[in-house]
Amino acid sequence: MRTLTALLLIALAAPVHAQSLLDRARAAVSGQSIDDRADEVEHRRLSVPGAPAPAAVLGAYLGSIRVKEQPSLGHFLEFDVAQFVFLPADEGTADLYRDGERVASYTWDKYTGRTPFTNIGRLQMTWPESDFSVLGYSLDQGGRYEIVYSVDGEPFWKMPFTVTMTGSGDPYNPDPQIRLDGLWNDHAYILHDPDEYGEWQFKLWLHPEDFDASQNAYVRITADGSSTPVLIGGSKQSGAGSITNGNWQRKDFELMRPGKLNARGEYYDNRSFRANEETLPDGGYTATFYLGDEVYGRYPFTVSDGAIVPTGAQAPDYADPMTRIDGGGAAVWVYRQ
Repeated sequence: MRTLTALLLIALAAPVHAQSLLDRARAAVSGQSIDDRADEVEHRRLSVPGAPAPAAVLGAYLGSIRVKEQPSLGHFLEFDVAQFVFLPADEGTADLYRDGERVASYTWDKYTGRTPFTNIGRLQMTWPESDFSVLGYSLDQGGRYEIVYSVDGEPFWKMPFTVTMTGSGDPYNPDPQIRLDGLWNDHAYILHDPDEYGEWQFKLWLHPEDFDASQNAYVRITADGSSTPVLIGGSKQSGAGSITNGNWQRKDFELMRPGKLNARGEYYDNRSFRANEETLPDGGYTATFYLGDEVYGRYPFTVSDGAIVPTGAQAPDYADPMTRIDGGGAAVWVYRQ
């Protein structure tokens, strides 16, 4: 006790530097600073047995991919704020490839988050250098692209996508039309909202070239072997997410228990389905998404112990770690077949 008191008195008499007085006194007694202690606790949380490989929380990540047009300079590809899980470090690098050739390099660092979630800031381009590199990568060519994230030179996650550039066909607006395609083309996800109501939502991305905005859009979920829906989402909504600055738009549908059926085949008096109060029976299901009277896609999934089973690129046991996707504990991704 006398030793600690003496150390505190010495610390109080010394000039104040960046390290706090309490931190210096504690380090002198225990040999461990407050920062070191925080790092130790963080390491313990990251070392939980069975933790999946690091990956982007895909629903949040897709909103970070943007193509922006700058007058007189052209189009630029940027990677904005994104969320990851189980990141092995607070900073790292990323490289952008086109048709297998590196075309840009970046740095990234953590700006907020609590394990296992980490929010990283906008990727900062370090190569090639130019007066306008702060705007992002100059998107002049189409092709097969891939953004690869690394820590200490070791890649841990990547996102492949394609860029298609076509002429506008408008002599008064000759700038090219740019379209990005990736796994969002054929994936959707079912989100269990963690709020007090615990509603389930079906979410997917649609491109303006692929549908007419006037079409009625809805989803029906049926159990295998039955054509009667157990859950429906019938109100077209505009979601908050978008890809490539509004190029792809996310659509969100609250899933509800079907009520009565009218003569036009529409359900009404539907009841909310609260996932924190009730569950679907175990078994196989299919979410069928309609645009007008046409089937846009069918998304099969399985429920076990009342929860949707992650499959494909989200499955923690057999998904490729480099392309694994994550739902942040609340979303399960389903693949269109």
